[in-house]
Amino acid sequence: MEWENPYSSSSSNGQAGLRRRNVASIPPSYSNGANDDYARHSANDHKSLKKKLKKLDMFPKVEQDLTVHADSSGFMNILAYILILIIVLAEIYNYYSINRTLVQHMKVDKSLGTKMRVDLNITFPALHCNDLHIDIMDVAGDAHNDVHDTIQKTRLHLDGTKLSDQEVRVSVNKAHKKEKDILDAIDKTLAPDYCGPCFGADEKEGQCCNHCQDVIDAYNKKHWDYSAVKELAEQCIREGKTKPKKLEEEEEGCRIAGYMEFGRVNGNFHIAMGEGVERKGQHIHTFLPEDTSRFNVSHVIHELRFGPVYVDDVKGPSSRNSMEKTSLNGVTKIVTQDNGVSGMFQYFIKIVPTSYKGRKIVKEIDPKYDRKKDPL
Repeated sequence: MEWENPYSSSSSNGQAGLRRRNVASIPPSYSNGANDDYARHSANDHKSLKKKLKKLDMFPKVEQDLTVHADSSGFMNILAYILILIIVLAEIYNYYSINRTLVQHMKVDKSLGTKMRVDLNITFPALHCNDLHIDIMDVAGDAHNDVHDTIQKTRLHLDGTKLSDQEVRVSVNKAHKKEKDILDAIDKTLAPDYCGPCFGADEKEGQCCNHCQDVIDAYNKKHWDYSAVKELAEQCIREGKTKPKKLEEEEEGCRIAGYMEFGRVNGNFHIAMGEGVERKGQHIHTFLPEDTSRFNVSHVIHELRFGPVYVDDVKGPSSRNSMEKTSLNGVTKIVTQDNGVSGMFQYFIKIVPTSYKGRKIVKEIDPKYDRKKDPL
């Protein structure tokens, strides 16, 4: 047997150098060159991506050989994740809890010339409707006597039941006949061609106001205050309308319901004995002293609220939301022989205009609120 030294300087064929051994060729079926190339390229891309991400790190990392892994590092990582989760959930809860809480801010109301609405529903069980007059006055000098355009009066029996239509019709006809007889007697004393003046409230030239009520009606059509002209008009003086009016003899009660509007300044509205008039810049009431003991101001406040009314179409006109609170609703004051035949009750109220911001709370106050038409 013969062999060659692979490290010899010459070979059997006379050529110098190393001789390559014969290696069996691998069949193509056993080769995965394509998969190897894909894996090699994926590994290279992953390494290049890691290098790029490491370049974005602003803080230098400690060399791997200089770090010591503690046994509690895994526990600390889990604890850190739990703390982070708790903090995030606490912030989310705090955000929503603040939005559900009313945060109050005060600012000066710069609006001018705006009106405030007052709704009322009050029963006077011992006062006739003809003896009830609502007067409004404020510090700006604006005064309205006997507000009746937006107030409805309902006549009641002494037991609180409503008078029937037939009873009201009979009473009105009786009073109208009495008034007509008085006016007919006065007209007979006037000249046949008499034409009373309307004191500037004429709708057309040559209009006659022969009676005091004609003057008052003409002023009401112009939306003018007739209290001053009533004291000076010859028709009213002739008919005795300038004198204090005697209280009604019929024993009845009255319920007043409706609303009023007046400026956002200090003022009052009151129901007092006699008709309110303005004389020499002062508001006074005219009445007969002998009627004082018959003016019983016992009352029940069913509703007294300030500001606009928000009604839910689904629940109906009687619906009220939870934000509306009026402490005077349900207040009852009754005057008897034991505590006095008459009386005076005063209520002092401070009104603070409030504006609400926030879709949920505004929707609760005003069910008709439309975010598209009136965005917050």
